[in-house]
Amino acid sequence: LIGWIDAWYFGNGIYESCNLNWKGYHGGTGRFVLQEGDEERAASGYWVDVAAWAQFISFFVVVFPALDVLSAFPINAFILGNSMRDMMIMMTRNNKNDTRTTNQEANNCNHTDNNGNNNYNNDDDNTTLHSGDNEQPQLVVVPNKQMTIFYRAMAAIPPIIGAFFVRDLGIVTDYSGLTGLAIAFCFPPLLYIASDYKMKQHPSFCTRRTVYERFGSSSVVHAKIMLLFGLILIVYCFCLLTFGS
Repeated sequence: LIGWIDAWYFGNGIYESCNLNWKGYHGGTGRFVLQEGDEERAASGYWVDVAAWAQFISFFVVVFPALDVLSAFPINAFILGNSMRDMMIMMTRNNKNDTRTTNQEANNCNHTDNNGNNNYNNDDDNTTLHSGDNEQPQLVVVPNKQMTIFYRAMAAIPPIIGAFFVRDLGIVTDYSGLTGLAIAFCFPPLLYIASDYKMKQHPSFCTRRTVYERFGSSSVVHAKIMLLFGLILIVYCFCLLTFGS
């Protein structure tokens, strides 16, 4: 609603970042002056004797997006860096535990302990489950300070470098908006396809239908169609932004 009102009020003169339109806000105070001999300024003029409160509002609205990014950027960099670190730790742990499990798989499968209980390996969560007392130790990778700093830097430095080459906020928001298409049309079907594959590999998998199934939301075929639609939409919008007028 606010975006529609701004577009209606400012019309063709609206900037891609509409907060810049408040640069000349005067709040009904001051007077409009045309400077002679300056064609550029004579076309639009400028305001003088503007009240201090109106100048403060103008300044605050103009710089607010920068302040917002300045406060949110460290938090986002920390979260992304921690997620990258945890993902690498999980991949390293899974790979090493899978190797240990493979070497002992022949001794763990279809064997019983002294109490007659079955022991088996659960490859999905990389833990060895026992109904007795003998439990296979699992490899644990503990993150250190250097690893944490490295991945946080990997998340924080590339955007800063990119800001030196792309200074137009409108271009940044146009391309960053493509992530919204990925979140809406690509990630959900990817999660569905991955979870469907994972569940079918589980020993206790069953094919019973659930009350949560709906048409178009409980089929791998439909998920792949949605994923393909999202990819085509992203590529189309990317080409439109890059090569379109």
